[in-house]
Amino acid sequence: MRGMLILAVAATAALGAPALAQSGASNIKTGEKMDSDKVICRKVEPATGSRLGSKRVCATAREWAQADERSREARQDIDKLQQQRAVNGQ
Repeated sequence: MRGMLILAVAATAALGAPALAQSGASNIKTGEKMDSDKVICRKVEPATGSRLGSKRVCATAREWAQADERSREARQDIDKLQQQRAVNGQ
């Protein structure tokens, strides 16, 4: 039961975050020094199955970097849980 709760929380966190990470990843070039106060706007796609269109979200480069990191961590958590379930035979 606890494992299912953790999986549900991780999945919920991961649903919105990848859209943020994927939609504007090309906005920041890796070779440049990132100006953390620069405002960057990204087009965020709606959740699968939604009839509402995409929307534009603006945040600082630092906030986008934090969102990207949270998305990466959530994805790693989900992968880890899936591997544990496979090992335990669930």
